[in-house]
Amino acid sequence: AAPSEDFLSMVNKAIGTGTAPKPTAATNSADEVEQISQANDLVQSVQVKLREKGYDPGSIDGRTNSKTVQAIKEYQQSVGLPADGLIDVALMERLGVVGKRLQFPGSR
Repeated sequence: AAPSEDFLSMVNKAIGTGTAPKPTAATNSADEVEQISQANDLVQSVQVKLREKGYDPGSIDGRTNSKTVQAIKEYQQSVGLPADGLIDVALMERLGVVGKRLQFPGSR
């Protein structure tokens, strides 16, 4: 199942700021910890697929950085998607991330 728009918004907010929220029980509810963990898993899956396709997303760590955003933009441009550097369903489908091991919060 594809991720919800709210979930992708959270992931892309982290991309826009160049930071990833940390899943800690001290500062987040159990649901928030799960969502943050899933967001990090999603970013890491995108990073792995980009690297497999010859792009340099930087460290494969589930955290966004300028190299990850640049690699996303370059890949998007190469496959005819809008090169905005954001993770969306179209990007995930092209990379083969949708339908993998990830379970997205808010999806049915």
